Amino acid sequence: MDSVIEEASGLAEPAAALWAPGSAVLAAGEDEFGQPAVAVWQVSPDGHLTGAWVVPERDAYNDPAAARRLLVSIERRALAATPAGAVDETVARLTGAAGIDTGRWWDKQLFFPVEAFQEVLGRRAEFEATVAAIRGGGRTVAPLEWERTFSPDDRPTTISDLARLAGIAAPAGAPVVVEALRTSRVLQWLIGLWTRTEQPKNRRDYLRDKHGEPDALPPAWLDAVLTASDTRLPL
Repeated sequence: MDSVIEEASGLAEPAAALWAPGSAVLAAGEDEFGQPAVAVWQVSPDGHLTGAWVVPERDAYNDPAAARRLLVSIERRALAATPAGAVDETVARLTGAAGIDTGRWWDKQLFFPVEAFQEVLGRRAEFEATVAAIRGGGRTVAPLEWERTFSPDDRPTTISDLARLAGIAAPAGAPVVVEALRTSRVLQWLIGLWTRTEQPKNRRDYLRDKHGEPDALPPAWLDAVLTASDTRLPL
């Protein structure tokens, strides 16, 4: 099982440290030889790509050792999912191929990138409401300024929508690699966006008092990461 590591650059300074393995992207599609394959890309909580593997389906779903190696790469990580359920199906097949009888162990490790984006917008709205209330009470505080704002039309429903919103072009490579790498880059973008959204807490005591210390990731995503970090499969 070959490993490829790509380092990210230009990421925002983390708003909060999170000592957990992070997240994983699972993709299925054709490899460079035109054969069905499964890909895993790992993303750290601060947005760095820390590992990548591409395995032919004939091995992933028929060789217990290969299936177990892929499960090792995802068992302690939150899993980026889509409404279509492709990730759910892939994990179920790998679990069966590995001969593990643990039920749907991954359910609470799933998170949805589109939901994470909505949580960014929700957190911004909460901060803006707090600032407006303070200003309305007569206190002079500066309005919040975001590096990038989003219009009411910016309501993505798919990973492709998020990639377009982030300005992420389709990378070159085999289809399975393109899918995994594109989704990984979307996660990197979301982490940076969230980090910059949380940073006002470090500069404005009243925001930190009202909304708590900075969070490392959007709430549902953070829950999935923390849940996953305790997972141990009988591998």
